[in-house]
Amino acid sequence: MIPTWVAVVTAISLAILALAAIVIAAASVVAALGLRVFLRMLHELAGPAVGDVRGLVATIRTEAEG
Repeated sequence: MIPTWVAVVTAISLAILALAAIVIAAASVVAALGLRVFLRMLHELAGPAVGDVRGLVATIRTEAEG
């Protein structure tokens, strides 16, 4: 027969492990949302620069061919 204190310690350990898993899952969700916001901001900042570079490349190509 298992002593009562072993069952109590096991239950507490399992509760701590479950809580840790929940915390890790929440941290992963927060990190994913933060990364999504960062990438959106980066896209908004880099968008005009990419358009300028495309225009510059088109101009250079036109001058090189002409």
